[in-house]
Amino acid sequence: MNLLKKMSRDYVLIVSLVILIIISIFAPYLVSQYPYFVDWKTLLTLAALFLITTAMMDSQYLKITALKLIEKIENERKLALALISFSFVLSMFITNDVTLLLLVPLTLSLQSYVKQDIKKMIIFEALAVNAGSALTPIGNPQNLYLWNLWGVDFGAFILYLLPVVLVLLVILLFLVFLIFPSKHLQKFEIKNVEDGDKKLAWLSLILLIFMIIFMDLNLEFYAIPIIFIVYILYRRDVYLHVDWLLLLIFFLFFIDFNAIGNLPAVRNFFLNQNISGLKAFAYGALISQFISNVPAAILLSNFTNDIQSLVYGVSVGGNGIIIASLANLIALRFVKDKKWAIEFHKYSIAYFIITFIIMLFLLYVLI
Repeated sequence: MNLLKKMSRDYVLIVSLVILIIISIFAPYLVSQYPYFVDWKTLLTLAALFLITTAMMDSQYLKITALKLIEKIENERKLALALISFSFVLSMFITNDVTLLLLVPLTLSLQSYVKQDIKKMIIFEALAVNAGSALTPIGNPQNLYLWNLWGVDFGAFILYLLPVVLVLLVILLFLVFLIFPSKHLQKFEIKNVEDGDKKLAWLSLILLIFMIIFMDLNLEFYAIPIIFIVYILYRRDVYLHVDWLLLLIFFLFFIDFNAIGNLPAVRNFFLNQNISGLKAFAYGALISQFISNVPAAILLSNFTNDIQSLVYGVSVGGNGIIIASLANLIALRFVKDKKWAIEFHKYSIAYFIITFIIMLFLLYVLI
């Protein structure tokens, strides 16, 4: 019953299910292809990462880390810069989704010890991971996919992406200095804190590093069963705390938006377009707003050879509407606040418009 209640209150899940039903009714010939629309590798990898990060939260060491952080930083702006900078750098190596899975709970833990509402920082953490993850081929799923398609080496990819990432970073830092005041943090008295489960924390950290190495080697399928078995043997209660509904949403997203991309009208439209240069960038950024940047990258890669402009577009397009990046949805799931979602769009859409215009101008000058 609790599960059904949670599902009935999850509007993202409900909308995803409604889209699936509509597509199934009006395009029944696509139903048999649904299993092929799902990126099972990504979905299973996410499941393993959800287990690891949930275990880290259960260990209570995120709260302990939060306490140490809050003791050292006295300024609201400095706290925002610390969290956002860490998000930006970390997302280059462990993907934007995983970074938020680690840092959003940490930020929410901090809220227990300061009087100011710092949930706004999570908005900028989401923007930061979308920006930072754009730099490396392993930073996010769409980069990995386009990198393999592009065929350039690791260093060349970083050099190609450096201009767009610098634009994203500069505008992000400008907004941080504009929005977060340099006010003294008003802290509550910190009382005795329970000891965390050190073994569970270390085990989860080792499994995370293990998973990252295997992801970099493209050997996730060997690591995933090991991670599932370890938690079954050591702490099977972790399975009860994982947000499996979020994984279901990702599953539905893969089907919904890949199905939309396979509708004849959609395919015919793109086949009649000359998608390269500014058009590849603009389509990548704008279409990401409606189907998220991973499906946008997959869809448009079938209609263009200009991978560089496309990867620029989906990198900028991860910001804006909350569904533009799956990482944004992770942040929303943790916060569970409608006002936060409204606040998110106020900043994220502004950030998207500014960076989109700047990159459009730079590409116009360079091409």
